[in-house]
This record gives sequence, structure tokens and C-alpha cells, in this order.
Amino acid sequence: MNGKIALKQVVDRVIKEMAPLSMSRRCTISNDISFETLIETDEEKIYEVLVKLLSGTIKSSHSSCIHISAEIEDGKTFITVKDNNSDYSGYISGKITKVEPLIQNIGGKVYFEFNKRNSITIVLCLHHSIKAA
Repeated sequence: MNGKIALKQVVDRVIKEMAPLSMSRRCTISNDISFETLIETDEEKIYEVLVKLLSGTIKSSHSSCIHISAEIEDGKTFITVKDNNSDYSGYISGKITKVEPLIQNIGGKVYFEFNKRNSITIVLCLHHSIKAA
């Protein structure tokens, strides 16, 4: 069910669920999303999408720092997951392909980019109304 949700709180829940996995991979996760970032979407669906994306990111990392941030621009929310030490680009691409239908189901798209220094940036773009506190 769609409703206005505080994105930072959803990401905090995701990070808490992923804590055992991230500790086993020696990854730290930073939620850099502002408390004022509110979006209108299905909370459980965005939670499921973020769990799957973060799980895949953590599994492809070792001793890294993962930053999650969000930006609102032109009526869209861009949620960015950035990892500074990703080892398996093929693994991440497979995970993204599997989660893409879920993202489309909530009106979004996903983009990702690997660079030469083994870092990955995943951007989830949601195309629906945005509310700011």
C-alpha cells in the first residue's frame, strides 16, 4: 500500500537486518539520507528492493564502506548505494537483473556503474510524487 514514508527509517531497518552479513564481510554501512527525505511509495516493497540490493552489494564486498544516500530532483528520488571495494561485478549485475522487476513494480528504474578502482555505484530512481518535510 502506497503511503508517505521516511526513507531514512526504512534504510535504517534494512541496515539492521543486514548487520550480521555486513559484519561477517567486514563492511560498514553508512546511512547518509536526511531525516527530511519523505517519499510516497509502498514501504514493504521499497524495503524488499533495498534488502536485495544491499545484500548483493555486501556479498560482493570485503572490508569496504558502503554509503547509502538520496537526492530529490525534478519530482524523482535518486537512491544511491556506493561501495568502494566491490569484487564481483558479474554477481552484482545478476542481482540487479533479478531485482529489476520489483523496482519497476514500484515505478522505478535501476542503473549501475563499475569503475577501475573496484567501486560500484547503484542508483535507484523512483518516478513518483515526492514530499519534503
